[in-house]
Formats: sequence, structure tokens, C-alpha cells
Amino acid sequence: MPYETIQSRIKERPHHASFPVELPEMCIRLHGVNSNSLALDPFLGLETTTLAAKKLGCNFIGFGIDPIYMDEAIRRAND
Repeated sequence: MPYETIQSRIKERPHHASFPVELPEMCIRLHGVNSNSLALDPFLGLETTTLAAKKLGCNFIGFGIDPIYMDEAIRRAND
């Protein structure tokens, strides 16, 4: 799977378990995408799965507890 090289983990991927958006996108596509699709991520982190679901037009529900990661996730969603 192609991905962008991370030059600075703290600056570009501050979460210890980050992965490219293409990974959850492939998983969502594998499951099937339609107008009623709903993706669930019980461990939001930087919300990479949210970005994939948004890109595919899926509804999304997720849970996160760390405000530092949530701030970064919001920034990424608005880029």
C-alpha cells in the first residue's frame, strides 16, 4: 500500500498507532458501500477511519477519550 513517508512523527503523525487513510478506505470498500453504510470506530485516535468514511460518503460513529488527539483529528478533518 503506498503511503506518504513520515519525516517527523510528532509533527505529522502524533498518534503512536497511525496509518494511511487508504487502509480503512479499503476495509470499508471490502465490506460494501451504499447509501446506508455506517462505519464504527471505537478507538478514534486521529480519526483516520472518519476521513476514509467521509471520502466514501459513509455515515460514521466513533469514540475517543483523549482531547489532544481529538484536537488534531479536528484539524485534519478541516484540512
